[in-house]
Parts: sequence; structure tokens; C-alpha cells
Amino acid sequence: MNVKYFIVSIVLIVLIGFPTSSVAHSNQVDPIEAKADIKIGAILPLTGDLASKGKMRETAISLAVDEVNEYFTQAGYSYRLQLIVRDSKSDPAEVLNQAKDLYEEGTSLFIAGSSAEIAELKPWSDKTGTVVISYSSTAPSLEVAGDGIFRVVPSDQQQAYALATLLEQEGIEHIVPIYRNDVYGQELTEYLSRAFKELQPNGHVLAPVSYDTSQSDFTKIIDQVEAQLASSELAHSKTGIVLVSFDEAKDILLQADALQDMRWFGTDTVTLSPIILENDTAAAVAAKVKLTGVTFGANTSTSLYSDVKASIEQKLGQSIIPDVIFAYDIPWMLATVFQKMDKPGEINELKERLVELSANYAGATGWMLLNESGDRKYSMYDIWQVKEHANSYDWELVGKYRRDPGLPGYIVNEQPSEQYNEILSGIFMGFNAGSNDLDHPISREEYVYLLDQMLDLSCEGEEVLIKDAHLIHDKAVESVLQAGKCGIINGYADGSFRLEAELSRAEMIAMTVRALQLTVTVESDMTATHYHDDAAIPSWARGYVVTAATNGLLDINERFGAADSVSLADANLFVWYAMNLKQAIE
Repeated sequence: MNVKYFIVSIVLIVLIGFPTSSVAHSNQVDPIEAKADIKIGAILPLTGDLASKGKMRETAISLAVDEVNEYFTQAGYSYRLQLIVRDSKSDPAEVLNQAKDLYEEGTSLFIAGSSAEIAELKPWSDKTGTVVISYSSTAPSLEVAGDGIFRVVPSDQQQAYALATLLEQEGIEHIVPIYRNDVYGQELTEYLSRAFKELQPNGHVLAPVSYDTSQSDFTKIIDQVEAQLASSELAHSKTGIVLVSFDEAKDILLQADALQDMRWFGTDTVTLSPIILENDTAAAVAAKVKLTGVTFGANTSTSLYSDVKASIEQKLGQSIIPDVIFAYDIPWMLATVFQKMDKPGEINELKERLVELSANYAGATGWMLLNESGDRKYSMYDIWQVKEHANSYDWELVGKYRRDPGLPGYIVNEQPSEQYNEILSGIFMGFNAGSNDLDHPISREEYVYLLDQMLDLSCEGEEVLIKDAHLIHDKAVESVLQAGKCGIINGYADGSFRLEAELSRAEMIAMTVRALQLTVTVESDMTATHYHDDAAIPSWARGYVVTAATNGLLDINERFGAADSVSLADANLFVWYAMNLKQAIE
């Protein structure tokens, strides 16, 4: 399937009862009054501190605009997107200058980046009534309902909890933030400090150390950190340095010789930085201090994401970092929104309806649902670490921060622990033939047994009469009885449980949600889900699918496959996620 047609026609993601809709495209479209092309001014850091990502984002946005215009042509629409790219020079003041120039030339819709840039633009945008869409701004102070600022990434209130959870999981009890002195650095440092103290009341947040955004010599900054550590007498093994930086993170690492016996962490603007890896010495230092950071997550396993990433890399001629695709999604989101507007591209209508109409778009980074402040509502965070491999260095995905905003988050390592794998290796010894074959379709009774062994089921409910109990494997009898007491398994109309039957994905989700005793709250059994094969999900399973997704057990995929059988490997991984969620809940 062609990426550009799939993106706009995808069935909408709806996690909590939002009405399902889709944008249908064909050559039979309603007549649209001819109008001038819709101008979009993309003000990007092609030079300066953020240039390492600026060219990537320019390529991504340009590719998306080309695809959108090709789609508009084939679908019979009379308007096109006209992209105008200007260099911000990584300077917020220059962003405003360029925006003013473009506005005088008739442009009222802009794409920009950092929180410092958006903070500079906001007063002017409020005054002129223009619309600004950011691919990377996260400062909480910019969450203002009803203005013209929209952000396709979540605010730093969510990132702060993701990073604080990571620090706790890594055994870090004290932190020293080093931050750039702008709105992004100030606010994220403040929110991180709060989140860290909330999760670890007995921990210490040493006085954050700031530096000027134009600074290149960080000797005095490192001296301040060293002085604090010396006076605090806190153990270096339990203390982490947190960088809230841009590309200058490389220079900070290079100048911090005396702090290489500590763990270092980074925010989204540090994580996946190619500048760090391009300098062999900086990369070696980053690997030595196990530099680990968080960044916006996308479900990279979908074919849609992979196709988009490959298209951008082919056009750019180099590999890209995942968050570049957030910029790619902006033109396609706008294209979807314009098709629902009374007057496509009219700036006042766009400002009034963008939050509402954003829910019509599900793209390469997932569902583009904006909250009332115009920020992306749902997101995961990926955890990356610089590691050495055969005398070279790279960022390696090591985990994901899961669960929706407002709920306690938890981090799941990309690979289950060795202890977990050791337990699994012997768990089915003496069970059915093939039970240790990872490709083996797991049965209902095997999954019940797996849940019991790994989640330690215990309930005081009444025993359930199982008509076909004589077919249960001896090893699984106690697990099945316990699952019955916990309400984890339900029988069929004839009173049988058919435990020897292959487990379906829908059944796995339902059993696991019940085992974790998660609250299932949906408006009806017809609540729409976020999968494009939504119609194939049975009504009884919908509430469980929604609950599993909002608790981080499921990714936003293109297809759910409710009736698909589940392999032992898939079941093992899913229970690994369930165990992590259970620990977070407890």
C-alpha cells in the first residue's frame, strides 16, 4: 500500500469513546472553490547549535509536502501546499524575524521547533492571529488553550516523569541538573526536580547549574558541579548528572574529565544526538558514563513508520533519528484537517478547529490527537543509551516508558531480564509437546498457567464449574482453578472452557487485563479502538483492548489481529510487560 494514501485513509485511533471516523479519498470529491496555494513557512535550524537535526527535518517536511500535493492532484483537489523554508540559525530572535518577513509576504501558517523559538513567536502570533505548529517544543508554560500555538509532541510534564522514573529504576538517588538557560532548560529542570522528589522523597536534587545558550567553555560549569558534589559528600555511585542541553552536550562531556566516574543522563534534546557520536572522544566518554536519555516514542515496528523512515533516508542520503518523523507528520496532518474545513487553509478556521480535526489523522508517529491546549495528548518515551560495539559507538534502544499521562508510568526493558528468561526456560517442562518451541501457538490453558506462574494469581472467589475439566493438563489444574476464582477465564455457551484450544490475541488481552485487575471503563461495547481492523475486534473484547492500550500494554499498531493465534514468544513478551505494569501498580 502506498504510504501517502494509507496515512490519510487510516481508521482513526480512539482510546476513550471518541467517535470513529475516517477521511475517505477518491476522485469523486465535492467541488471546492478554487483558491491560491496554502503557504507554509518552515523556519528551521539549518545552521547553529541545532543544525544536526535541522537538515533532517527540512527533508522530512519537504517529502511530506511533495506527497500531499501528489495526493491532492490525484484526488482532484484544487489547492496545494506551498512550502517556504528559511534558516533560523538556531536563534529564536532570527525565527521571529523570518516569521515577520514571511507574514508580510502573505504567510500565516508556520512550522518551527524549540520551546525558546515558540516562546519568542507566541506574543507576535497572538497579536497577528497566525498559526504556529511545533515539532519539538515541550515547555509547559506554552500550554495555552485557544491560542495559535500547536505542538505535535507532548509537554515536558510527561517527559519529567519519564526521566525521573528512569533515574529511580537505575538506582540514582541524587541528581545534579546541568541546563541551558532558556525557557526549555529552565522549565524542564524545574519539572524534573519536582517529579524526582515525588518519586524519591528521600533523594536529593543538588542546586541546578545553568549556562548561557551561547557558551562554549564549560570549565566553570564543571567546577560548580564538582564543588557541590564535594560539599554534599553524596556517593558518586548513587548520583546522576542530568544534561538538559542541545548539541553543546558534546562539549560538556569532553570537558568533564573529573566526573567520568558517575552516571550521566540526558533529555530529549540530548538523546540520539548525532553530534556526540561524530566525535570519537565524546562518544567514548558517553559510553563510559553510560549516557542514557529519553525521547519521544513512536511505534517503530509498523510498516507505515518503516516506509516513511526509508523514504526520508533515501531522499536525505543518510540515516535519521526517529523524532524527525514527527516533523514529517505535520504536513499530512494539515492535509487531513484541510479536507474537513469549510474553507481549506483559512487561518481563523484552522486555529478554531485544529484541535478538533487533529483526531482525524493517524500517521507515522501514531494518533495525532491534540489536547485542549493544542499539545499532543498521548505519547510513549523511548529510552536510549550510548554503547560501544566493536570499537564503534551507537545509541541503542534499551527500554520504553509506558502508560498514559496522569497514571503512574513504568519502564520496560526492550529485552526481558536473564532471570525472567531462565524461569521461562523451565516453566513448561513436562507440559504439552512443543511447549518450549517459541513459534508454538500457545493454548488457553498454557497461557493461564503462564499467568499464574509469573503473576502469582491469588483470589478468594468461588470455584468455577468447568464442564471439560477432565481435559486440563495435570500441571495446569491449580492454575486454572485459581484463574476461575479470579474471574480471568470465562466459559463458552455450552459450559466448556476449551482450554486446549489455541489462544487468540483478543483472549490474551482480556485474560491479562483481568489478571492485573485493571479497571475497564468504556462507554459501550462498540467503543472504537485505534486499529484499522477495528471492525474485526469482537464487542466483548473492546473494553479490554482500550484498557490494555491506555495502560501501556499495547502499542499503536496498524492492525490488531483479534483472532490471530499467539505464539509462545509473543505470550512470553506480553507477560513480561504485564509483570512490569504490576510492579508499577503495587
